[in-house]
Amino acid sequence: MLALAVVTGCGKPRTPTYPASGVVRFKGGEPVTSGTVEFLSTDLRLNARGEIRGDGSFCLTTFRDGDGAVKGQHRAIVIPFVPGGDALLGHTMHEQRPAVSRTYANYETSGLAFTVRPDGINKFEIVVEPAALRR
Repeated sequence: MLALAVVTGCGKPRTPTYPASGVVRFKGGEPVTSGTVEFLSTDLRLNARGEIRGDGSFCLTTFRDGDGAVKGQHRAIVIPFVPGGDALLGHTMHEQRPAVSRTYANYETSGLAFTVRPDGINKFEIVVEPAALRR
C-alpha cells in the first residue's frame, strides 16, 4: 500500500483539496457579476475563496490558485463588490445592476451551506436575493 502526503514548502503535510466551482445567481436567474464567494470548512476551519466573474461563475482556491476546497461540510458567504457605486442603494453607478443583500456576507446570516466531496463533482449553484433599495 502506497501512502501519499501532500507537502507544503516547510515539509508539513497539507490537507488535500478537491476541485470546486459554480455560479452565483439572483433568484430569477440573472447572474451576479462581481464579488467574492467564500467557503469555510466547519470541521477544519479552512477557508476557500473565489472571485465571481462577469458570467456569475467562480472557482475556489484554498492553498494554490484553483485548487478547490477541503472535503466536508462548508458554510458559505457571498461578498458583493460595488465599484464606484452606492452600497447603501445596492447598485453600482456603472451597471445599475442590483448588489447582493448584505445578509449573504456573514456566515451567521447567509444560510448557505454546501458539501465538498472527494469524488471531484463539486459544482455549486448559489442563489441569492438582491439588496433592498433604500428610499
